[in-house]
Amino acid sequence: MALGVAAGLDAVRVALVGVVMLFNQFSVGLSNDWLDAARDRRAG
Repeated sequence: MALGVAAGLDAVRVALVGVVMLFNQFSVGLSNDWLDAARDRRAG
């Protein structure tokens, strides 16, 4: 987000970048949980 501010984006676009980054982290976390679900069940 600091890069967006440094690039001169307005507040709405900086907020949009933040939301996109949040959803990206959320999707990576969910896909990681999905891929590791079988291993987690075996590990207990």
